[in-house]
Amino acid sequence: TDLARMCSAHATGLTGVASARTVVDRRRALVTITVADETPLADLEDAVRTAVEPNLALLADPIPLVVKVNR
Repeated sequence: TDLARMCSAHATGLTGVASARTVVDRRRALVTITVADETPLADLEDAVRTAVEPNLALLADPIPLVVKVNR
């Protein structure tokens, strides 16, 4: 969907993210990122949340964001 593409695009644009894949259903948006370098995982998860959550908040029925990080 367009929402999944938007989430992936915002996550992929962050420093340290090699790739991002998003699956959106009625309950949540799951963004799975692959780390490109030795960036601390907690910092990357926070950066993805900061980049993606404001866009999810604009939905008529906002859904929670789940971030999964892979090395």
